[in-house]
Amino acid sequence: MDNEEKGIVKILTPDLPGAEPFTQKVGIMSQHPENYRQLASHPELVQDIRLAEDKINARTLKYLPMDKLEAAEPLLQTGDIVGVTTTTEGIDIAHTGLCIKDEQGVVHFVDASSAVQGCE
Repeated sequence: MDNEEKGIVKILTPDLPGAEPFTQKVGIMSQHPENYRQLASHPELVQDIRLAEDKINARTLKYLPMDKLEAAEPLLQTGDIVGVTTTTEGIDIAHTGLCIKDEQGVVHFVDASSAVQGCE
């Protein structure tokens, strides 16, 4: 079940000024299971991964191009989760982070990790 449906998160992007349709599709895990230790060890799981990718690809999503970020900045709040998109085939989100709004109302983006593994 989707975390937005559960009421855990709210996807803000469709409501942000300048949001555009996001058409990037996922598929890298099922296309390259040899790159994932668990899938290489359990090839019977690749079909399950493919089904999960298909569910993700069926979603209607939007993203905010970098040149539209400034107009949306006043709507962002501390704790908002950010997914940095990519044009790499088979991958949708290359990195994640959080928004932190300082005392002056300026939004900063904090990396979720210091290293990205599996996205090259």
